[in-house]
Amino acid sequence: MSENDHNQNRGFGGTSIDRRKVLKGLGAAGALGVFGTGSAAARGPGGNGPPGQSCECPDGEFLAKYEFDDDECEFVREDGDVVVDITYDPDSDEFNKDGEYCEPNYIEFEADGYVIQGVCAFGGLDTSEDYDEDGLTSFASDLENPGGQEAAISNITFCGAEITEIAVEFPDTVSLSYEDLPLDGSNDYDYNDWVVDVDATFRGIEVDGDALISSIELDLLPKARGAGDTHRWSVVPGDVLGEGTYSLTYDGNGEGEEVDAEFDDETQIHVFNTGDVYPDSVTNALEGDDDGTCIPPAYTATLEFELDDPWEFDPDEPLAEFGEHGVGLFFDPRLENLNPDRDVEFGIGDVRLLAVPTDWMWPYEKVHIATAYDGVTVADEPPGDGDQPIFEDDDWYENPVFGEVFESCRE
Repeated sequence: MSENDHNQNRGFGGTSIDRRKVLKGLGAAGALGVFGTGSAAARGPGGNGPPGQSCECPDGEFLAKYEFDDDECEFVREDGDVVVDITYDPDSDEFNKDGEYCEPNYIEFEADGYVIQGVCAFGGLDTSEDYDEDGLTSFASDLENPGGQEAAISNITFCGAEITEIAVEFPDTVSLSYEDLPLDGSNDYDYNDWVVDVDATFRGIEVDGDALISSIELDLLPKARGAGDTHRWSVVPGDVLGEGTYSLTYDGNGEGEEVDAEFDDETQIHVFNTGDVYPDSVTNALEGDDDGTCIPPAYTATLEFELDDPWEFDPDEPLAEFGEHGVGLFFDPRLENLNPDRDVEFGIGDVRLLAVPTDWMWPYEKVHIATAYDGVTVADEPPGDGDQPIFEDDDWYENPVFGEVFESCRE
């Protein structure tokens, strides 16, 4: 089948969909039913012609109807509030039947903030339709006139869903805190060498009780740097997010350069240089600085992923359940120590990464987390440098020892 054979998308079972343009924006939705045609459908949205001349969407799922203007050789919106951006070239053989000028039988389209799940066209007293709950971005008609010859599109109806934020069981804030030295007994496990908060927003549609997540936005707010070394902090999308495009933007005085690029599960997206965010080597970590003032970072960042293939899952599944060292997160937050005398780079599953499901209070500089929190111990008391913490209580982060933790940055 050639790449220009657009009939590969015919029928409700069509799967050859360019998902990169699918499921973007904000709003609310459900699954689309099948089309109605004929005299009953003629009374639906845009249904003002003889029987068979229009198509009907299920209640609440009509987006727009476009008529083809033969004089201007373009599609013109006749009904509906949703603007569909239709791509059509009257001079191209690809878009017209039998290579004729201004005889459309194929179009491409998208609607900002909506997923177009169903398309139904009329022409030659015939109707042609396509449906995919994940979304359509093109349509090739198979219309025929009464004599059996191919007919051009006279009008076309779009059905679908507005995109909304999906309620996902995930913390409002996940705080990621790091140690930055080799595993040679030198880490003090105060987990304040680098601290960054992550707020996640999930967008997509709900279909038959399941969620189709199309985009994820991560708002990234640095909170502390308690280290002499500088670091590169990056995000790797991993298997869950798969492939797609991402945008990285900054707010404040710092790197500030926007990035738009493609990603796969191994792409390492560099977000922060910790020395640029907090030029002073120890910021928001010393006991003497804990005076109610939280020094803001030089800049923050927003990282947004647009997924090629929607992430399908039950909204009630425990996405919020991840381990103390990040196992179970849907992305891998990695730290690299830029000191040439160190050989340190790590992410999910490493004891030097602490993932906390709330906006927490990290220990003061040089205070071991087992000293700063009840419910955290070490194998041999008292805790000291190199003693890896044991998190005995699931809610250990709710039991700080005041006088041992930095309180000023708690929101």
